[in-house]
Amino acid sequence: MTAADVQSFVDEIERHPEVSTALLEEIRKEVGQLMQGQRFSFDID
Repeated sequence: MTAADVQSFVDEIERHPEVSTALLEEIRKEVGQLMQGQRFSFDID
């Protein structure tokens, strides 16, 4: 899975109307651990 694939996945999750801030935080931690050195955008409101 490439960094672009992961970013696309995260973007899809962020657009889901029922996604929680807690879930996005968990995804951020997992992505950070699994894809170290890659740059991802997480806009958590």
